Amino acid sequence: MIRDKDSREEVVVDLRSHRKTLQRFRDRVNELKLGIEFKSQEHSKLYYSVDFSEIYSYLHYGDPAVHYSGLNFFSSGEDGKIKSEQQHYLALTHLFESFSEEPLYLLQPYVLEMYSYARSQAHHFRKSKRTLSELISSVTNGLKPEHTALLKTPDRLSEEQKIELLEIMKADYPRLSTDLLEFERWFTRNEELNTRGQLLKQLLASRKLSHRTDEILKECGIRDTEIEKPSLEEEKKVVDEFPPLRSDEEDRQFSRLVDARALLLLRNMNRLLERHNARLVLITRDLKSPKVAEKLQSWFGWSDVKNYFYGIEAVYLDLLLQPADNKQKLEWLNKADKSLKEMLDSVDLVRNETSADESTEISSAARALLEQNSRKWDELVEVQFIRTSPSVEWLGSDFVQRRVLTAAKRRNDAEQPQVKPDESQMLTQLVTFVDSPDFQEVAAEDADKLWNGIAADAFGMNTLGIFSDRLSEVMAQLKTLLSSKADDPEVFRKVIAKSRSFLNMPTIHFENRLYNEFVKNFEPWHYGEEELLNQLGRLLEELFSHAASNLEKPENCLFLAFVMGMHDYWDPAVEMAENGSERIKERRSEFDYFLAYARYRRVDMHNYAPLEALEQYNLADRDIRAALKANPYDPRYLERRGAIALRYHHTVTGLPEESRAALPITDIASVTEARGFLKQAVHRAGHDRKISVRALNNLAYSYGTSDPPELHEAEECIKQIEREFDEATNDHDNSLPSIQQWPFVMDTVWYIGARIAYTRRDAEVLKQKRGLFEVALEKANLLEAEATSIAEHIREIQQWQLELDAASNNSTRIPSPHTIGK
Repeated sequence: MIRDKDSREEVVVDLRSHRKTLQRFRDRVNELKLGIEFKSQEHSKLYYSVDFSEIYSYLHYGDPAVHYSGLNFFSSGEDGKIKSEQQHYLALTHLFESFSEEPLYLLQPYVLEMYSYARSQAHHFRKSKRTLSELISSVTNGLKPEHTALLKTPDRLSEEQKIELLEIMKADYPRLSTDLLEFERWFTRNEELNTRGQLLKQLLASRKLSHRTDEILKECGIRDTEIEKPSLEEEKKVVDEFPPLRSDEEDRQFSRLVDARALLLLRNMNRLLERHNARLVLITRDLKSPKVAEKLQSWFGWSDVKNYFYGIEAVYLDLLLQPADNKQKLEWLNKADKSLKEMLDSVDLVRNETSADESTEISSAARALLEQNSRKWDELVEVQFIRTSPSVEWLGSDFVQRRVLTAAKRRNDAEQPQVKPDESQMLTQLVTFVDSPDFQEVAAEDADKLWNGIAADAFGMNTLGIFSDRLSEVMAQLKTLLSSKADDPEVFRKVIAKSRSFLNMPTIHFENRLYNEFVKNFEPWHYGEEELLNQLGRLLEELFSHAASNLEKPENCLFLAFVMGMHDYWDPAVEMAENGSERIKERRSEFDYFLAYARYRRVDMHNYAPLEALEQYNLADRDIRAALKANPYDPRYLERRGAIALRYHHTVTGLPEESRAALPITDIASVTEARGFLKQAVHRAGHDRKISVRALNNLAYSYGTSDPPELHEAEECIKQIEREFDEATNDHDNSLPSIQQWPFVMDTVWYIGARIAYTRRDAEVLKQKRGLFEVALEKANLLEAEATSIAEHIREIQQWQLELDAASNNSTRIPSPHTIGK
């Protein structure tokens, strides 16, 4: 666990430890995934073997002399140790109760270990330290009185109360299940199982365990005599590869030999089995054997040795996924593998940066993220266990009613007094409620939220290694927006409504197919139904998480910049795009185009003062000229260069004479040249209506506000704009939003239309345009600069209306259009 007060060296050690845990967890995920994929093949056969340490741990659960070290999902401290023991026992119960329909086979060296054990220890008794009443109280005491009361009528529980109960059950339900299993095994199931030897005998009699590995060979048509017997030299070679023993462990020398012989036998059997599309997998909590096998795989002549081992954590993962079919299991495991890889890459990134530069401190945010990530994985495992409860016969309400309580009624002595009716009822209500569809639905929703958080932590960790705290904060905000909208389309709709840039993004051409398809099809105005909104939101979240998990790829930075711009974060969008562009030497033009657009857009966002705005336009012009150098005929680039130049000159006209004279000489195109670029963009736009409308809009505004105004040309541009919108509405693709959803187009069309109406003495049209503007000013989602521009245009129209009224009353001549705007 990483704490703020830890030194840099302590944090580096903790980073290394956290990475080791992530890697171990990922290894178990892939072991289980490979096994399921293998079993899914036609005519394949998967057998399981188990080493004696797992049998011993199962027989001796609760014995303080037994060390449970093979299973740990990120928990730490004393609570983590207890949780690890509980999870290990649940995994073992699954292993010997429900993991496989076929027996678990003992390799011959482990059979000898088992017989030796049976002669010395198996007669010992095991007794529970607590009564069933105490076990029930240990959980119910943690419930609030209102929860206890409402469990009797679970249909009256509110969603908030169910969520509260889930938080309690995450920690308590696995412990309760473990205690009930232990109680049922030793005190209520059968008097014949009151010693460890009797339990071992029962496992053998029910064929949960078998030493008959010859059955495997026979099923596959292999003769016993075909098995290659290892030589003494081979045994010694393998023994020597195991970690050296300390002086106080000399009595374990024999166990190393046992493991070495078992490893050689496992290899030799699989050499024969693989010819028949069969495989024997060894399940063990001791990871030394698979490590030795991997180390010796060249000498062994045994490829893909990882396919032949399961850590005990893989068995626990299989227990968590019991409600799912193989396809769903693989989806879960692939998702886990992806998230774990992303987090490993993120941790490596931070570790590399801190090791490369001793002065680089690991921020408190990085420490908090690691702690948070561990906690989320831990919670996800706990929630998945709760979701397993109704699906396994030795868990949940059926198990409690049929085996625990029924057997407990028959037991009434000093050690286990009769369970009181209210205690029995409370236990039944509790497990029945956990198994209920309503509560399971709450658990499923919580699991989804945890997945979102785990995915978000990876890119959050990445940003901490590269970017400033401000940019990291933006990434965190976006993560929150994206994860919240995925579950609630209405939230996503509000995100769209709040953003002033969502409907007005440039079309970027990505090499990544998924990014390119998203941007190409990005027409959010087309999504009217909540279901479609949700689909768009889920896709955006998935792509965003993918990009953020590997910021070393320049295009990922560009896509993240695009998403930031969609949500009005144009300052960090520029920073993110610049970071990506610095890492790419060729095909930079899309970065240059985006940066030109983003710098232009940030002026609008911040409503910069003229001189500051001009500086940004100069930078944007530099970027777009670089893009055009790579592709001088791209209509997107041509439109942007014309738009930047016109905006530059429009801003210059608002400066005092002395300020204009002091401006540096630039390469920005003249107004005439800018119009030329825009006309070329319209000509080359083809079916890209967005580019056509943008270019025509800038041309219309330039003509309509020039000195003197060129209203005929402006009107022709507006007619073309309106034609584009009409055709888009009638086409099935609906490739444009409404004019009201594009404030810069709306402003131009209505304002220039009002100017033309003024010259034609059309008071009705002026009144209409003013009304449209007033509604937009009140209801449209506008930037400050856009609202200021519309308010100014409303004042102009009001003045024109007054002049028309006065002219109407006094027969005053209307001014020539050449004098408008002076």
